[in-house]
Amino acid sequence: MTTTSPKRHGRALCAAVTALAVCHSAPAHAVNIRDDVAAAAGGIGNYFDTTNQFMSVGNLVNVGGNFCTGTLINARTVLTAAHCFYEDNGTITPNLDQAGITFAPIGVPASNQSDYASITLHPDYTHSPSGLADMQDVALVALDTAITTVPTGKLLTTLPQTGSKIYLVGYGSSGTGSNASVGDDDKRRIGTNILDQIAPLDVTVGPVRFHTDGEDALIFDFDDPLDPGKNQTGSATATDLEASSGGGDSGGALWVEIGGEFYVVGVNNASGNILTGNGDGFYGETIIYTPLAPLTSWIADNSPLRNVSAEAGNGAWENAARWSEGVVPDNVTPGFSLSTPSRFFNVTLSEPGTTTLSSDRTIDRLTLTGGSAGLMIAGGTTLENEIGTEVRAGTLRVDGNLTTTALNLAGGMLTGSGTVRTLAAINTAGRIAPGNSIGTLTIDSLYNQRADATLAIEIDRTSADKLLVTGSADLDGTLEVSLVPGGTVPLESTTYTILEAAGGVSGGFATIADALPGLLTVENVSIGTTQVQLRIGAATFAEAVADDANRGIASALDSLRGTTDAQVDQVLSQLAVLTPTQRDTLFAQLTPVQGFSQTASGLSYAATLASQLGIRMADLRNGARGISVAQLRLAGAQLAGTSGDPHALRTAIARARTAQRNALPHAPAFALPDRMGAFLSGDVSFGDTAAPGGARQDFTTSGLTAGLDYRLTDDLVVGAAASLSATSTDMSFGGATEARAYGGSIYASWRSAPDAPVLGGDIFMDAYAGAAATSADTSRVALIGASRMEARSDTTGTTLSAGLRAGHIQRHGATSFGPMASLDYVRTRTDGYNEQGAGAFNLSVADAAQTSVTSTLGAQIAHEITAGNWDLAPYASAGWVHEFNGDAPTVTASFAGAPGARFTTTGLARDTDWLRGGIGLTARFGDTALINLGANTDIGRTDTSRTQLSLSLRAAF
Repeated sequence: MTTTSPKRHGRALCAAVTALAVCHSAPAHAVNIRDDVAAAAGGIGNYFDTTNQFMSVGNLVNVGGNFCTGTLINARTVLTAAHCFYEDNGTITPNLDQAGITFAPIGVPASNQSDYASITLHPDYTHSPSGLADMQDVALVALDTAITTVPTGKLLTTLPQTGSKIYLVGYGSSGTGSNASVGDDDKRRIGTNILDQIAPLDVTVGPVRFHTDGEDALIFDFDDPLDPGKNQTGSATATDLEASSGGGDSGGALWVEIGGEFYVVGVNNASGNILTGNGDGFYGETIIYTPLAPLTSWIADNSPLRNVSAEAGNGAWENAARWSEGVVPDNVTPGFSLSTPSRFFNVTLSEPGTTTLSSDRTIDRLTLTGGSAGLMIAGGTTLENEIGTEVRAGTLRVDGNLTTTALNLAGGMLTGSGTVRTLAAINTAGRIAPGNSIGTLTIDSLYNQRADATLAIEIDRTSADKLLVTGSADLDGTLEVSLVPGGTVPLESTTYTILEAAGGVSGGFATIADALPGLLTVENVSIGTTQVQLRIGAATFAEAVADDANRGIASALDSLRGTTDAQVDQVLSQLAVLTPTQRDTLFAQLTPVQGFSQTASGLSYAATLASQLGIRMADLRNGARGISVAQLRLAGAQLAGTSGDPHALRTAIARARTAQRNALPHAPAFALPDRMGAFLSGDVSFGDTAAPGGARQDFTTSGLTAGLDYRLTDDLVVGAAASLSATSTDMSFGGATEARAYGGSIYASWRSAPDAPVLGGDIFMDAYAGAAATSADTSRVALIGASRMEARSDTTGTTLSAGLRAGHIQRHGATSFGPMASLDYVRTRTDGYNEQGAGAFNLSVADAAQTSVTSTLGAQIAHEITAGNWDLAPYASAGWVHEFNGDAPTVTASFAGAPGARFTTTGLARDTDWLRGGIGLTARFGDTALINLGANTDIGRTDTSRTQLSLSLRAAF
């Protein structure tokens, strides 16, 4: 028969019935078994618990040997009978401070496993050797030494069913039903019976009343299998191991089996043979056990071992309000006492929050079960766990000292820079992370790391975490290596000692989890006789670069390694821990990307100028030209020759007006008959372009152009203009460029007569050329980790531009439209410059130049409207733009700290094809002025967006 719960027996207290000797007042002896069972075993001496089935049943012993039986119900508590500690005269049993308990199947005093720390008797118990079986006859023995190798008994909180099979176990004197209690050998014996009654007992035999004072008791009798007539209560059929308790069984537990598990339901109280008077343990004996169901609350409230837990949130161990029972956990062992109970504590941390221990404390067991729960043992502080420590989840941080019988990391994490003293530290599935930041954790014991466990080591440039073991270290599982947050970064191969074991190192890590960032990598883990060494490698930037375009700057940065410059070391360290993508992005902050913004400023200036001159030349085409000029001149001659004749004057004026209208079939009705003119045009363009490293450049260009032009012939106009512009460019990661351009340009516009032989006339051609001097102030900001650098510079340059446009205009009523084509050329040049303000990361930038050649094929349309006193002409245009030189721009530079390591940064290639659309409105103001409002934008560009707004004023005279 097997049990997972321990059982105990105690002395049976008999009523002394003088006349009939129905029971004995001497202690009850061990189990008395039916005769045939003892005979089958070869005698009662051979019949005992040889398989150690009831491990939790213990033998209470003193200097004279067995005196009672008890049951271990937790590691610090034995449940027994109160009368075990009284003499018949009502005095306390002497020498209890020398008593102890053993749980061996043969429980001799020499095998004592624990002394008594204190004894707590039920306060309502009344000791009466005369005949009262008190149903509060229970006591709790606090053990001075925790028993952790014996399973504990479970208490049933409800009454068992009558008719249930019950189990008796005890250590006292033993015998058979016909020859009872003849031996005393401290052997644990097992018997069974049937629970006959749960009722009060009240029997009077002669002058003695044997009773339970009206309280229910668990009652059964010892049936003789050969003589049913000896039955006293319940069934007369004996069980296979029919038995009774006897002297030495008092305090022992009565067990029932429910669902394959054994439960304690009662404590041995008294017995007596009221049938024969033959003494203790014979057939016919009646046995009484105290029911435990009514007493389980008292047992739980008075158990010397308290299970406490901390409330949620952070707090101090020393704060009583933090604990579930309102008492600071700290074992109380005043020395053996019957008046002052000992107190022992099992502490469980499951709620989120950290408990901080700042004073020395002793408990029995510490268990961490909550993933967000934590205990921090402060430096200079000791926590002693007499039974053990288990971490299932959460964090145990030891900066002071943890003394524990055993340490098991089933999960969670052990960290800190203190010392753990234990018989064995077993890391089954947890994580040990020595130090707080970089530090050493000492295990004053052997260390065993299993397959699912992890040793986590953090490193910096010069040091690493270390696990220091005073015993042996047996390794398996995972070694995880990472860089300590905020630590200096090793930029070259470095070796560290991460584990030392004075008793030797065996095994090895099955897995190396390399959690090092960026350029760092685990090169080797070496298992030595008493040490484990870790070698970390650091790749060069050039080796690790993800984008070939950045290989040049990566090599330049590599040339800065080994410098004593703190700024350089900090920047390189922070770059070294980034991912390749992150690092390439931040390279853009160290490269001369402002060189690209200066080029973009030049291109934006040229585009603005081309737009301003294009609008001006379109206006110039709205004048008298071609064959119609002869008509105008003829009408003028007729007008001049009227000689004052009113009728002739009126006729001449009419002919002149008709000739003028006929001369301008392609122009709005409000065209200005100019010969010399002036214009002023203002434009604003804005947008953004891509830059290396995923950055963006937002730009805004404002330009102002003023010009004078002269009509050389009716079909040809030439002019000259002066321009200035300012471009502001802001980088998405910080930094800016303020560029200025001052330039001059010449332009010409030609248009054929309406009746010319080619395409029916109305063909136009425009041309322009310009040059500008540029200057720029730049600021380059690099934000790399905690490092912020700002470099400033100023530089100069030039922009050259030229263009040709041609088209054909057809007119149908008030609407004119036609195709157009253009070719534009721009070349920008930026002089070299040297930055200031960023120390070794200042850039020396070489001269740079870029050329753009674009063609445009498109169409334009306009429509004339008269609205009150205003003559308006809205227009629109659309064209396909093609870039013939889409090569990516380049800028060459070197760092001030490494002037010999020049590198070239390549920008993003320009788009080769896109659409450009424009809309506008021309309005006549008076007889000699025009106002033009326009806007155009680029559509379909991959890395650039650009929109231009323009306003021009034209005056003719």
